[in-house]
Amino acid sequence: MGNPGELTMPKHALLAALPVLLTLILSVAIVVAYLELSADQTPLITASTSPSINLPIPLANFTTVTEADEVFASISANYPDIVAHAHKAVLVRFHTGAHMHRNGPGGKGPMPGAYSPIVQWCHPGGGIGLWGIYENWSSGRYVAVYRLRPLDGWNGVESCTLEIQSNAGNNLIASYVPKPAELKPAQWLNVPVAFTLGQRTQIEFRFWAGTNGFAVDRIYLFRLP
Repeated sequence: MGNPGELTMPKHALLAALPVLLTLILSVAIVVAYLELSADQTPLITASTSPSINLPIPLANFTTVTEADEVFASISANYPDIVAHAHKAVLVRFHTGAHMHRNGPGGKGPMPGAYSPIVQWCHPGGGIGLWGIYENWSSGRYVAVYRLRPLDGWNGVESCTLEIQSNAGNNLIASYVPKPAELKPAQWLNVPVAFTLGQRTQIEFRFWAGTNGFAVDRIYLFRLP
């Protein structure tokens, strides 16, 4: 018996409450698992290496991009080693250059031939040209595609540097410096940076303008099979 005045719950009442408690625990576990799954940006549309359609891709900010197949097809044609043995890729996100942070001189505004109404450009000086847009991605193979062009006055020699970083810029995951022959004056081009994540990682996009200056229209992130 308990102490005088102490309230106790009969055993049959505990047994009756047990299913309710188990249901509550299971519901909480399901909600937690759903939130963890939602935190990882999930694939939104498949782009084949030989695209025949151009479907709009809905994104979290309720905009659409219709050129995904065209962009990936250009990578397949110009950088076949990047997507070797990849029969399909999934566009999981895209960003506009105008949404990135800029260090040093540059500006924002419309530019002929851009997909975005506003693009961002950076001139030499000030360290990192463009940086930011931090987001978490699960393990797997990816290719980030920078749509960029040299600024007017490009000498046909200077290049730029494209990077994927983590840990606030303290861990370089991958980088690529386009050869001058890959670039063309006053033309938008798609340049890839392939990388692999061994575990869930917060990545950051970075862009160094070199000694000439470049504009960035959009950055696409594809997941490879």
